[in-house]
Amino acid sequence: MTLSLPNRPLFLIALLLTLMTSPLSAQCFRGGSSWCGNPDLIQTPDNPYLQLAELNVTRALDSNSAFWLTWGYTASESTRKGEATLRQKALDATDALVARELEEQLNLWALTESMESIYLWKKEGSAPAEQYAKWLSDLRPMVEQNYNMNEVGEYWESVASNTLHQSAVVLQLASILYDHDAYAQMAAKLITRARRMQAPGGSFNYMRQSGPTPLYYGFEVTFLGRYYMLTQDPQVAQSLKAMATFAQDVQANGMWDGASTPWWKHRWQVGGPMHGIEIAAGMSRDPIARALAQYRLPSQQPYYFSYIAMYFWDGTIPVGQLGQDILKYNTNYGGPHLRSNGWQVVMPGKAFVDTGIGASIVRSTDRYSFDGYLQTAAIDVVSPENMDKPYARPNGAYMVVPAEQVHAHRSIVGENWIASAMVFDPRMPYYGNAGAPPSNGHHTAQLWFADGKGLAGWLISWKDADAISAVPRGYINLGHQAVISGNGNITSGNLHLQVSGSDVQQITAIDEKQIWVHLSANDPSAIAADTPLGYGLTAWPDGENSRQIQRISHPTLLILKVQTQTDLWTTLLLNPSETEQQISIAPTGQTRIYRCKIQGPNGQYQQVESLETIAVRSGELVVIPGLSQ
Repeated sequence: MTLSLPNRPLFLIALLLTLMTSPLSAQCFRGGSSWCGNPDLIQTPDNPYLQLAELNVTRALDSNSAFWLTWGYTASESTRKGEATLRQKALDATDALVARELEEQLNLWALTESMESIYLWKKEGSAPAEQYAKWLSDLRPMVEQNYNMNEVGEYWESVASNTLHQSAVVLQLASILYDHDAYAQMAAKLITRARRMQAPGGSFNYMRQSGPTPLYYGFEVTFLGRYYMLTQDPQVAQSLKAMATFAQDVQANGMWDGASTPWWKHRWQVGGPMHGIEIAAGMSRDPIARALAQYRLPSQQPYYFSYIAMYFWDGTIPVGQLGQDILKYNTNYGGPHLRSNGWQVVMPGKAFVDTGIGASIVRSTDRYSFDGYLQTAAIDVVSPENMDKPYARPNGAYMVVPAEQVHAHRSIVGENWIASAMVFDPRMPYYGNAGAPPSNGHHTAQLWFADGKGLAGWLISWKDADAISAVPRGYINLGHQAVISGNGNITSGNLHLQVSGSDVQQITAIDEKQIWVHLSANDPSAIAADTPLGYGLTAWPDGENSRQIQRISHPTLLILKVQTQTDLWTTLLLNPSETEQQISIAPTGQTRIYRCKIQGPNGQYQQVESLETIAVRSGELVVIPGLSQ
């Protein structure tokens, strides 16, 4: 019998049709041939962001939003496209927007809405020539100012990732509107500058070596996505795909941790461009990012930038589950990250933080709601001018971790627990300037442990003989009203805390959420040099029991024992000195010991060692789990 090959052209066509309808095609954008983010792709009515756009045009009839009125008149998908009355209203609104920006001399990101509105008019082509030319003429000096400020690079807006992305969009649009390539070249430089601040975990540092801020993630992904729409830059595509990974850090309430941000950017509420995550989801096809975008859809933001997500939405992407358990070193926060059954602990190791710990509880089904959280636990060094008057942190307090000392952060991720430590010289508050304020002769060390049932730590402060006159004072900031009771117990929402230690003299409320832990009287001269003062802190969610901690006295090492089970304890040792220290934990025996001497995800290692003599090197964190009392 003779076998014959099928007709080749027909065979290839059939094969192509099979591939197009196979699961493989689901990896294409919306199962088709267009590219994700294509601004010329006509959107279909099932796109929820097209539905939002129609809603925003209706809203704009009252709010007079220049962008949405212009989109409603010019967009191919708009049900009001070409309406004569809408056209005049859009032209008038654009006039008013440009006039306001001219009067207020706005620049940088403040120009985005006017640039986007004029860009729509350019694409549609029906704006009166004289009116169109006046818009561009009025805005040109402010575009130039944007260009010049970013070229010099001396302003904070030139080192913050979210403002860099927004300015890049302004300049890229300006390069098209003014036919001026130098603007596009500067925009590309800003994108490159910002890319250097992207962590392997997908987030962008808010500024320099700081951690990310939940609020500004939306700005970063939205305007980076818009830049990609205008340029199809392949490196930007990779950055957007990486940003989807940050969605894995989101809790079940749709929120990121707020403790690991710079001290002035703690944020535990939603804000900014809510729908920007859809851009990262579309680019990466990440189910968790898609779940977060879906979770945020009901927010229905009215702002002009919400339309950008329309071009990245892809309903063929599976929807994952938010808030899954986590145990890892988190490069976004620069430290260990644990989440178990809605209880989360983060131990940040980034510049400009004021805390080495953050914890939260998410077990209710309320959207964007926390059942309790610990934002800050620290020791502030309070300067003399704030001793005898109502004290409003941060004025007069030395409290910030400077960028040049972040390398001293230590992290260990165990089998079901995490630990960290940090030694630094606290600085007066500063906002990401190139240079930190000078140190003052005071030093701080923090030592932390956490598992799925709670956290424990100890914080100490000591001073040099020539240190400035100041007093160390514990500081705790919580997410709900704090109720202080006896024996150092504090309740805040569904979070329970206990302050302990022989140095603790008094616990007082600053306001309903902030607490002072007084470690001495307000007399700096009564505090001897090289004598540490500090306090212990434990915290746990509803449904778990309090745990015992013990600080073991040692002339150099900071040693903390944490009860993890009825008859088992974990011992943590930190050497804040410049010389190696040795200590005996038990007369005999061996056990597995975890060590970390280097900052970062690869800094830890473990080995079986003798408990008879343990050497702790300078700056080293050592954790010994599972010891009997």
